[in-house]
Amino acid sequence: MKTLVVLESNRGFLHRLSKEAIVAAQSLGGKVSAIILGKDAEIVASELENIKLEEILIVKNEYVDSYNADGYTEIISRIIQKESPENIVLGHTYQTRDFAPRLSARLNIPFIPDIIFKSEERFTKQVFNSKLNASIKCLNEQKILSFQSAAFSEEDLIPGDNKTRLLDITIDSSLIRS
Repeated sequence: MKTLVVLESNRGFLHRLSKEAIVAAQSLGGKVSAIILGKDAEIVASELENIKLEEILIVKNEYVDSYNADGYTEIISRIIQKESPENIVLGHTYQTRDFAPRLSARLNIPFIPDIIFKSEERFTKQVFNSKLNASIKCLNEQKILSFQSAAFSEEDLIPGDNKTRLLDITIDSSLIRS
């Protein structure tokens, strides 16, 4: 897989920014997979049954039945280490702001947040309270990218097929501190 999209559930429904993140990932080219964690993961994955994705990874674990930064960081970092995606894409939500920096630090992968525009290999984000746009090119092989709301439109989702894969990941309860 070239790109892994981390999906977010909003009370059992796919978060709107996750759909936009899929469009962003599809615009990067290559094979796109997605991951959803939590007790409603299969329900959320079913919302994407007609969307072109290589596969949807589903993780159910008692420590991530609902959002938990420590659990999410542990599980997603293991998947990234195993699958080695070039791009890890997220919608820029409060949840992303919470765990993505931890993920970046743990895996030593650069995190480019708040992206508003993508062109070729460059990403544009606003800085200085949106008074200035910065164009960024990441030289690392892997990168974590979060896209702002409306950077892409869910209407541009590419239709197609996908399959789901259930992952059984166990984590030690001592890793969950919050």
